[in-house]
Amino acid sequence: MKRHTIKTNTGYIVENLKSEDNQFSSEAINQLAKYENMVEIILQEQKELQEKIDKLKNPDSNKVHWRVKELMGKKLTNKGILLALKYHGIEVEE
Repeated sequence: MKRHTIKTNTGYIVENLKSEDNQFSSEAINQLAKYENMVEIILQEQKELQEKIDKLKNPDSNKVHWRVKELMGKKLTNKGILLALKYHGIEVEE
């Protein structure tokens, strides 16, 4: 991944900002937007996965549907990604 930010003593900066009508754009902003989109998709998917799991669970059966196991695996993978982001100081509202 190509970095679009530069670390300074006070934080990070972005070079090559373009301004139009007091709005800014750059490759760094585009990269940030992709990250934010990814996090939103993961959070939405977590909600949808839980709903699907709840529908597949049958309280009258001792067996766990194979699809529930598959969905739980995906949910755990997403949770791992969110925890990795949190570990690196990126707060994600769940």
